[in-house]
Amino acid sequence: MAVRALKLAALAASCLLAAAGCATLPDSDAVIQRRLAAAEDEMSHAVEFDYAIINNEFDEARRDLAAVIRAARLSLARQSARHPELFRPPNAA
Repeated sequence: MAVRALKLAALAASCLLAAAGCATLPDSDAVIQRRLAAAEDEMSHAVEFDYAIINNEFDEARRDLAAVIRAARLSLARQSARHPELFRPPNAA
């Protein structure tokens, strides 16, 4: 299982990218064991992320990541900071 943590710092969101299966890699057993240990450690932190993308199919995972970025950009906090005039109470001066 390949796992990557991605911090979308500018968007204040974090995303866990995980592959459900393993491709056959031409690596030594030691390298594979090290990668599996790293993936296990990263997966133990899954609850710390805002979003999780399972990378079974690359194009779908790419679309999912784009959706996460779009959702983060459209959060009320970001939108109200970008367009405060739209979020003022009706009778505010």
